[in-house]
Amino acid sequence: WSGKQDKSMASIGQDFAQLGRFLAPIAFTNIAKDIGQHVLNRSLSKGSNVVTTLAGFGLAYTLMKLFTNSLSEFKNVGLVLVLDRASRRRSLVILAISGLATALFLLLLGATKLGVWFVEDLHGVNEDTGRAAYLSFLSLCAYPLVDSVAS
Repeated sequence: WSGKQDKSMASIGQDFAQLGRFLAPIAFTNIAKDIGQHVLNRSLSKGSNVVTTLAGFGLAYTLMKLFTNSLSEFKNVGLVLVLDRASRRRSLVILAISGLATALFLLLLGATKLGVWFVEDLHGVNEDTGRAAYLSFLSLCAYPLVDSVAS
């Protein structure tokens, strides 16, 4: 009887080891993401015009996440649709094109009159906050492309 029990305890130990190897990268990724948000907030709050900078970045970041959330969900669809290397390549091409289109849209918001209409007129923010949002759009425009192909 004790031989079976030792064998099952070893099996449980192996199961926990596999679970730990699976969960450790996920935990480290979540911790790094949380620390990154704190570092970002801390660095934004060290400037001269903190309220305007945070408001502009908050607006730009929220709108950027609105446009890129569909890219994040498409990665989950790839788990079902990707069957071989050809379908993986096709999936990456579609994601890269979607990420590039979103990045170009953010670039347009940061560099053209479309951004002025979208930020100042549509959202009703003042000119100073708008300038901070335009700069944030320009600095965040690479994020969708990187996020889309990092699957």
